[in-house]
Amino acid sequence: MEEPREDIQTKYVEYLQSLQKELTDIHEEVKLRLEEDAAAREQLCEHTDLKVHDFVFFRPKARTTKLQSKVRGPWEVVEKISEAVWRIEHPSDNRILEISINRLFKVWGKQDREQIRAMAAADDDEFVIEKIIEHYHYNPEKSDSTVMFKVVWEGYDSVDATWEPLDNLKGTEALDIYKEGWSELEELIDLEEEKKRKREKKKNVDATWEPLDNLKGTEALDIYKEGWSELEELIDLEEEKKRKREKKKK
Repeated sequence: MEEPREDIQTKYVEYLQSLQKELTDIHEEVKLRLEEDAAAREQLCEHTDLKVHDFVFFRPKARTTKLQSKVRGPWEVVEKISEAVWRIEHPSDNRILEISINRLFKVWGKQDREQIRAMAAADDDEFVIEKIIEHYHYNPEKSDSTVMFKVVWEGYDSVDATWEPLDNLKGTEALDIYKEGWSELEELIDLEEEKKRKREKKKNVDATWEPLDNLKGTEALDIYKEGWSELEELIDLEEEKKRKREKKKK
């Protein structure tokens, strides 16, 4: 015998209500944790006495979601543009932001670079490019030259646009669209890519050959193995041969 239609509807409504309550509880818990995180960050920082190489948090003018942290960072201070505006740089990926001092908070206490880098990486959300609005040739006469692009991010005001190096934008649709308006930009990018290849080649001149034993357990070896499917098998083979040699010695 089928359940009455009214009973089915009642159960469905009750299920939706319980689901809504669970989602509300989760939302409130996440919101509380973010508020606690923001409060902890506020205790670590101050506005005054900034100088180059200090680390700072900053308050975005807009947030991509309601649940995003109220402050971002830490970033490193790299230049004082004026009394009111400073230039800051992300410790890991070299994003650059020009920002009002009123939105900056200096990090208190000992500033260990590795801890700062880990905090900055943990703080990052996934940023989506809205558009590129400007570019300039950085250090064109020096070995570390590159092309920098000013990027506006989805959900953020244009005042929060960051300067990004070419490497951060290669392969993006936004860069392809931007290049259409600058006929000479493709040639400039090709020039910088060639200079980069020469720098990498020069670095490799001083490379040394190291035995497997010197590299076991290193992140560099793990990364290198990802590009060579047969290498893991070769390493296992050599490790087995080594064990046999050690056993024979005994």
